[in-house]
Amino acid sequence: MAEVKNDAVEFFEKKLGKNGKPRKGQEWTVFCAIILEAVNGSKRVVAAGTGSKCLGSTEISMNGELLHDSHAEVTCKRAFHRFILDQVRNITEGSILEEHRDLLAVKPGFKFHFFSSHPPCGDGSIAVKDQANSEPDSKRLKLDVHRTGAKCLKGDAEDGLGLGLNYHTALGAIRTKPGRGDPTSSLSCSDKLVKWNFLGWQGSLLAAILSGPIRMTSLTFCADPCFEPSIRRALQTRFGAELPQPDLCIQIVPSEFPCQKEDGLVPSPCSIIACVIKREVQIEISVDGRKQGCIKKYLHTSRARNKICRLSYSQEFVEVIRGLRKPPQDIQEMAIYLDYNATCPMDPEVIEAIQRSCIEDWGNPSSSYQTGRKAKSALDKARQSVAKMIGSNDPSQITFVSGGTEANHLAMHSSIEHFKKANPTVKPHVITSNIEHVATDLPLRKWLAQGVIELTLVEVCRKKGSLNVEDVMAEIKSNTCLITIMLANNETGIIQPIKEIGDRLQVINGDRQTQGQNQIPFHTDAAQAIGKIPVDVDILNVDYLTIVGHKFYGPRIGALYHRQGTGTIYPLFLGGGQEQGLRAGTENTPMIMGLGKAADLVVAGLDKDMDHLRLRRDHLIAVLQKSCLTLSDNFAHVENRLPNTLSASFGGCIGHDILTKCQGQIEASTTAACHSHGIASGSPVLLKSGLDPEAALGTIRLSVGRHTTQEEIEKAAMALKDVVNKDHQ
Repeated sequence: MAEVKNDAVEFFEKKLGKNGKPRKGQEWTVFCAIILEAVNGSKRVVAAGTGSKCLGSTEISMNGELLHDSHAEVTCKRAFHRFILDQVRNITEGSILEEHRDLLAVKPGFKFHFFSSHPPCGDGSIAVKDQANSEPDSKRLKLDVHRTGAKCLKGDAEDGLGLGLNYHTALGAIRTKPGRGDPTSSLSCSDKLVKWNFLGWQGSLLAAILSGPIRMTSLTFCADPCFEPSIRRALQTRFGAELPQPDLCIQIVPSEFPCQKEDGLVPSPCSIIACVIKREVQIEISVDGRKQGCIKKYLHTSRARNKICRLSYSQEFVEVIRGLRKPPQDIQEMAIYLDYNATCPMDPEVIEAIQRSCIEDWGNPSSSYQTGRKAKSALDKARQSVAKMIGSNDPSQITFVSGGTEANHLAMHSSIEHFKKANPTVKPHVITSNIEHVATDLPLRKWLAQGVIELTLVEVCRKKGSLNVEDVMAEIKSNTCLITIMLANNETGIIQPIKEIGDRLQVINGDRQTQGQNQIPFHTDAAQAIGKIPVDVDILNVDYLTIVGHKFYGPRIGALYHRQGTGTIYPLFLGGGQEQGLRAGTENTPMIMGLGKAADLVVAGLDKDMDHLRLRRDHLIAVLQKSCLTLSDNFAHVENRLPNTLSASFGGCIGHDILTKCQGQIEASTTAACHSHGIASGSPVLLKSGLDPEAALGTIRLSVGRHTTQEEIEKAAMALKDVVNKDHQ
């Protein structure tokens, strides 16, 4: 196996560069590599890694953002995972993989060889020294055996720790790596190599899409001849005939290798991780489980993470699987998700913020001691982020709530109670539209039925699906206590004239003030708008604004903006006085931190997201119009609509039936048809927005998202085309 060693040495010297390598004459490291042997016998290194210290058991991260085990065998194997994942990504473009029984497999004739510049830590490092080269008799009892720092598992056999050969008496035992100071919980590399030889070198995620394990044809170690019995014991003989590869080739070659361990040298603090991606060598340097050079500001962000840490690798794996043209059957077929108006998946950075907060911000924000103050500081930071997202320069105007329903209810309840307090004998009057979300519509209707309020429902214009400003202004009375209108409709995507209403109302309120009448606060539910269009409370001139996290890749909580002076809050719940006494109940700090991170992402990426959403939506329209002759873009004539939303009607079809016949290929929505006197009708919102019953019944709402791809758009169009055109044959 000299050829394998030569390939590894050449890769180490010519491909790794200088950064991260041990300083000559001062440091040493272990180097491991995996060599691919092609069908024609040619060989090349596809993954490699050098080693450094492992993290102690008290340093590990619960969310997988750190590389816990940085020994070379592990960094090399994880780099190999990324190489194989790249072969999955490029399955149709010269990959070493092929489809096999609805899964994937390495093509026949390809082989893999593992190389290490040192014996593996643990059982494979316990060896009797060559007596001819040992120290004089006076020192022999201490120095006649190569020792390992790896410790036996608690409760198992223990080493005698005596002199000479009596130091390690538990030969063949499973061990954990010692670490430097803080003990680790990582298995020794001898034990990990055995596990990989049993289960395969592909890892658990790739195992789900491969028809069988990936195994090494040979294992080559640079070591003195005295290590051969210990390495064979550690990797083969201690398990008898149970090995899945009894013919596994294990070779010991002369130990000369650059940067080997020598007396007077210290271990390198860096790990170099190298893998072949898109036929080019990608290299990153890791120190203490993070990318080299990471500054404190970015410690818990993607900038600090190595690509082979559990969190980064799992995210890359999911992205690759989603992009497969024909996902293996063992991975559930991922439907094309086109219902982002219903909910969005949490962004990975949001998940990361929540996980980190669960660990770091667990204190009660109302407590005065350090852990409480730390949690309170986290809340303040998130509050600032949410305020900034909607253009408010006063974070105290943000109150965190459970979600959009509570935020809407709190705004309406507060306005009604504020009016009643000032006018106890007068029934308050509320103005809203006839296309509101049920979270607004149903409470108002209940209060109307109970005699608590008067209610006016202003109809939207049937030609354009939006309100006329003058129609709203015309309904204002002396006892009007609130106008509440959604910013963008969840079914049609049509944006309502909130700014124009707000500007007019500001003038009217000025007149009312001079006449001694109450001010009329203005509330808008911005759930569907945030993250899709700019939302600024001062430009809109609103007093209350509802914020819903899961509509912009955040968690399922929300917040209510309330303008100082005009957006008075009357709490729905009484209790501990949290949220400045406006919303009782201990704050859900991790979810709030997730909401803050989602807000940061909106601020940073809105312009880019708007362009992407509009591009994908318009491409969807174009492809559907080309392939489905009966398609109608219901609101193509409306300029002011959300960039991500398509209300599409398929003439002569029923929207719900279309989605059912797509057999799970597409996830979208349509308001369930209701039946009145046996006659089916479509969504009430669509009917009120100008659609005829047949068009409303045949409508599907398709809403694209931040990560919707062009390929997904084309797949979805093809699935709809097949169903719709078949129905018209």
